[in-house]
Amino acid sequence: VEAPDTAGLDWNQSIEAMKRFIVLFPSDLAGPGDASYWCPEQDSSRPALKDQITKSQDILYNILEALFPMDLFPGETLPTKEELLQSVIGDEFIGITENCGRNVEQILDSNSAEGKLLASDLALAAQFGSQPNQVWSLLHFMTFNLPEKITQDQVTASQAMSTYLSQGFWCTDCRSLYTKIIDVVTGPPSVATGQAQADYWWLAHNIASEHVAATVGGHPFVYNINDQQKIPGSGRYSGKEVRSIQNNFYLPYEDAEAMWRVIPYDGGKEGGSDGSGGDQDGSDGSSDGSDGSSSDSIIGDIREGIQARLESIRERIDA
Repeated sequence: VEAPDTAGLDWNQSIEAMKRFIVLFPSDLAGPGDASYWCPEQDSSRPALKDQITKSQDILYNILEALFPMDLFPGETLPTKEELLQSVIGDEFIGITENCGRNVEQILDSNSAEGKLLASDLALAAQFGSQPNQVWSLLHFMTFNLPEKITQDQVTASQAMSTYLSQGFWCTDCRSLYTKIIDVVTGPPSVATGQAQADYWWLAHNIASEHVAATVGGHPFVYNINDQQKIPGSGRYSGKEVRSIQNNFYLPYEDAEAMWRVIPYDGGKEGGSDGSGGDQDGSDGSSDGSDGSSSDSIIGDIREGIQARLESIRERIDA
């Protein structure tokens, strides 16, 4: 796989990621592959489901509006919430929502051609509720391309996204894990700089990847890695044992920045990395008047801890 010529997402990739983003909802309640997600009013046993789904979509769309870097796509317009939801279903489908006035479950249970087509449509829509890589990609693309000094609305949107993942991610294990991450990392920060938000999401993703143990080679409890399993092909890792790269969760910040940031910040990191201590107008880049040094110190300490843990893992692998 060759690296892309430019960092970040192009417009088509962004739209595809938005489709997965807008339908983030606890799958144990409903998901895009369920008729109850599109026609919640038909589920008489859960009268609050419709409001829950609508509220979640509104929250996610507001986050998109606040954080997505539309300035990178001159001439384009951010799709409306309704356009994104319709694109998940697809114009060529029978029209899941058009059948909400009928008994959808009865249609699905029938052996008719209509029922089979509707079931096929739901199965295709289900894929949009099971691709977390698209969600993470969109989050990193948005936060790494925030301006040096951001608005309070953007700070709030980043924090709201973090809260939403702990409550509305598809899988229960993921929600539980992310809640623990928030407890440990205590973020996203209230510092009104793009750098602080990008730092948090980079760190949170690294911690999540460490604990799911599935970034490379699969989960060790699911895939029994042994000496006989070698990496095929002629690439960088060819011939090595699969277990030698399993759980290689840590992505250095510099690599993440090179992957996602399209336009570098002027003068390095904001918040006074050049010794100025802030912007040219004398402000410190934070909304509460602090210099952001406390947040920078915490992030620095955590980075050092992750680096030390990574070196320990490598030593065990080499041994």
